[in-house]
Amino acid sequence: MNPLFKILKEKSKEILIINFFVFVPMWIIFLVNNYLLGNWLNNWGINPRNFSVAGFISIFSSWMLHANFSHIVGNSTVLFPLLMMICMLEKKPAWHLIALIFISGLFTWMLGMPNTMHVGASGLIFALFGYILASLFIGKNYLYLVPVLVIGYFYFQSLLQGFIPQKDISFSAHFGGFIGGFLIGSVIHRQEKKPKH
Repeated sequence: MNPLFKILKEKSKEILIINFFVFVPMWIIFLVNNYLLGNWLNNWGINPRNFSVAGFISIFSSWMLHANFSHIVGNSTVLFPLLMMICMLEKKPAWHLIALIFISGLFTWMLGMPNTMHVGASGLIFALFGYILASLFIGKNYLYLVPVLVIGYFYFQSLLQGFIPQKDISFSAHFGGFIGGFLIGSVIHRQEKKPKH
């Protein structure tokens, strides 16, 4: 059996669960928020250094909120292959995903400009990308090399533009997510390399 199909078969349940966890709430919230609530839920996006209960909740939840249809479609298109890579090549992808959601939200909350609102999954996307690069270069998981080249080929320009400050685009989410994801990946893979006594 082809190694790729073997991994897909072994990981199929995990892949379904994680994609369900990410995409079902993200799209349901988008549809309800945009078509029934007039984007009211976007007030629960990340407001940097807001120390209220809502401010802390937004660190975990803002990735599910999107401004419009093109925003959520664009993020979903990039998010799906990155999640597939994590699901197929990591032993505990669900725990890694939770850590990346938290760290990308936290870094956006810390680095964002005051009196701004940050919504969308792009911070998580850049956190996943940072994690994957740490897995490749620090964890020496060379199975990531081919998918990184494929993702890089199709999304290089979008990823590069994400690191350039632009109006109405959250540079702090992109940069903070990437740095946070790389740090999480570095810590996890250094721990895995430590000899077990």
